Amino acid sequence: MGARRSRASNHKACSREETVSRVSAVETGRALFARRFSAGANRSEFDAGDFCELHAVGENVAIQDYGSPGDAWYLLGTTPLQEIRIPNGYFRWRLSKAGTGEFVSAPFTTDKMQFSIPASDAMVSFSGGGWGDLIDFVGFVRYELPAYDINRFEITNREYQQFVDQGGYNKREYWREKFIKDGRELSWQEAKDLFRDATGRTGPATWEEGHFPEDQADYPVAGVSWYEAAAYAVFAGKSLPALAQWYKAAPPEWLPSSVNLSNFGGHGPVAVGTSPGVGPYGIYDLAGNVREWCVNMNESGERFILGGAWGTQPYLAFDPEALPSFDRSPMNGFRLVSNKGPVSASLVGPIVRTARDFSKAKPVSDDVFQAYRRSVYAYDNKPLNIQTEAGVEDTPYWTKTKVTIDAGYGNERLPVYVFLPKNVHPPFQSVVFFPSAHVLLMPSSGKLGDLQFVDYVIKSGRALVYPVYRGTYERLGGIRTIPGIMENLQLVVDDSKEVRRSVDYLEALPDQFDSRKIAYLGVSQGGAYGVIFATLEDRFKTVIFLDGGFFLRPVMPARDQVNFAPRLKKPMLMVNGRYDFTFSLDRAQLPFFRMIGTPERDKKRLVFDTPHDVSQEHAALSREVLAWLDTYLGRVN
Repeated sequence: MGARRSRASNHKACSREETVSRVSAVETGRALFARRFSAGANRSEFDAGDFCELHAVGENVAIQDYGSPGDAWYLLGTTPLQEIRIPNGYFRWRLSKAGTGEFVSAPFTTDKMQFSIPASDAMVSFSGGGWGDLIDFVGFVRYELPAYDINRFEITNREYQQFVDQGGYNKREYWREKFIKDGRELSWQEAKDLFRDATGRTGPATWEEGHFPEDQADYPVAGVSWYEAAAYAVFAGKSLPALAQWYKAAPPEWLPSSVNLSNFGGHGPVAVGTSPGVGPYGIYDLAGNVREWCVNMNESGERFILGGAWGTQPYLAFDPEALPSFDRSPMNGFRLVSNKGPVSASLVGPIVRTARDFSKAKPVSDDVFQAYRRSVYAYDNKPLNIQTEAGVEDTPYWTKTKVTIDAGYGNERLPVYVFLPKNVHPPFQSVVFFPSAHVLLMPSSGKLGDLQFVDYVIKSGRALVYPVYRGTYERLGGIRTIPGIMENLQLVVDDSKEVRRSVDYLEALPDQFDSRKIAYLGVSQGGAYGVIFATLEDRFKTVIFLDGGFFLRPVMPARDQVNFAPRLKKPMLMVNGRYDFTFSLDRAQLPFFRMIGTPERDKKRLVFDTPHDVSQEHAALSREVLAWLDTYLGRVN
């Protein structure tokens, strides 16, 4: 659920501001890109960073705007090159040389660029040495890495078929790990019985009769457990990557640029290497397509699986997940590494996160809390100045209108999308929505994200109010930091004001909305911060938190969830995934639920067998949320 901050690594450092400016150039600079390469471009049109040197031998070099993979390539010449003019921005670079083919990568632009075409089209080499980075919801990590090669592409069905056809599932020597399921060690035969395809043959869960789907030879193998991936690695004479090796190949500051060019939000995987979101080292599908098993386990014994997949939230491109080793979701795949030196036990060992002990956390006194409420979170309850934007979207289930209102601080205007159900008479019951960090990666609210968490609410006959909060969509206005970190107090304060102004809007139109029947529903960051918003807003009749919990890292006292949770007394429904790595069950979800001040009879907690995205159980989620709203807002006539 995070967005990236600046960080250090052993590749060129890139500040957060630089990353955002590059992304902006990618999104808006296509005309500038073409103009600067036109015959009439003058040297004065270029900033100081527009010139670079390229050091290689006899390679033809062309570049393409990273955000516009369908545009033409612009030939720079044959290396070595000096004083090459390029526009500011982020690019895809293509190198070609007679007899060696071509190689495409997307390194960050510097004043001196070093390139080389890999010796093998299948793998990319990395040197060894110290490496460190800040990984969302893990913390800062540092390791000594061996030199290693990593697959440019995810392992394909075609490659995995060789393992199956050569009896890989029946050769014990490939299966070197103990089989642990639900705390019990299984025999090899017991484990093998769990590795069946749809027809009962041994093979990935997505296959039938021991073979991959027709015409999908070059798709990534999917539906494999960690154990199957590890066995294939032995068969191939390679290894699953360590978490650090994977993140070195996928620098976190690059991943946001790739998300909108990667296979997210689809209906299944695509052939490897066909999505244009190539990485800085020429590696494909590190974001999206299938998520990729790594060798490390977390503190609970699940194995890390990275990069997100076609059916996950896009922010999981850089926020890690961890799943049981036997999980065989159709979104699970892998790639391999070949280590060229000794691998330390710490590199491949468990990664244990430090976390607050919430059993010892104490909320501030009532006097201090009221001071926060009066001084930090107070907002201007001034006229809303409602303005309706042109254009109404009409569907069989609802109409969608965009309005803007005064945000309650400064001169800010708050855009709000209002969904009104059809075939129901006003005044409507209403739900105020706060989405996940997915929307931090979306440049415009013209296409709203996370509607799969609430579409059933509108279909049930209730109005949905979807504000474009500060720090999301076109109101990014700089940097939205990782949800939960200490530095974003002001952003949480502003968002809390906008939540309450949204309720002011509903209250201002009594003929259209029933002000006695308003609920709050937040997802992920909206579920975690929702305990702050809902405690400050007395007019919510009930609250629903999806994929939320306590942040495990230190936070500023004025926005510490611990100071709000006991003071939230409203009826509350909380729905989480059992294998949520962001908000782990024992350390983040349970302490959060137990500390909420709602009487036991009016609070309920549900746990689905999902990772951090309970919308994967859409039918069960809609059933439970609507039943809750029926109970506390009343049934819709």
